[in-house]
Amino acid sequence: MKRQSGFTLLEILLVMFLLAGVASVVVLTLPDSGQAQLKRRADTLALQLDKISDEALIDGKTYGLFIAENSYTFMVLAKAGWQPLSEKPIKLASDSVLTLEKVEGDFVIKPNASNQTSEPTNRAAHKGLSERAKQPTPQIYFWPDGTITPFTVVLSRNGQQYRLTVNGLGAVETTATNATTNTTEVRP
Repeated sequence: MKRQSGFTLLEILLVMFLLAGVASVVVLTLPDSGQAQLKRRADTLALQLDKISDEALIDGKTYGLFIAENSYTFMVLAKAGWQPLSEKPIKLASDSVLTLEKVEGDFVIKPNASNQTSEPTNRAAHKGLSERAKQPTPQIYFWPDGTITPFTVVLSRNGQQYRLTVNGLGAVETTATNATTNTTEVRP
């Protein structure tokens, strides 16, 4: 009897299964695309904004957000002035840019003479250094009554952008743009 040469169907399926397993491991170890990293950073920032807004409401304190070119810092208004919540600012990747595009409203920080602390009195976006604490003064305020300074911030990297627009009640609208798409996602 003549013996046939070749592979059985079972052997071929086994080899295909092993190749698929190796390919999936390789794909999982590849670095994220720039768009995925940027989306993850935008989602993280949106969640942080929600959290700090909730903290202001629960604690009855005024919080702030200071935005620089590739970093941002959350702050709290204390008796000594604006104090950062963490020792170091939250930094983006070196090729990412964070831009405060628009702040709405007329807000200002004035010292309260009765207790010598800086307290927001008529809510105006104020840039520069706090005279008392020599800390950057936030451009965005999170008030104890649950309201927020309405603003738009843009995260960009290699021609891709995520625009976060926050209204006075804290609703965040995220818009992704790049050369080919323009999608909008509204976070509750």
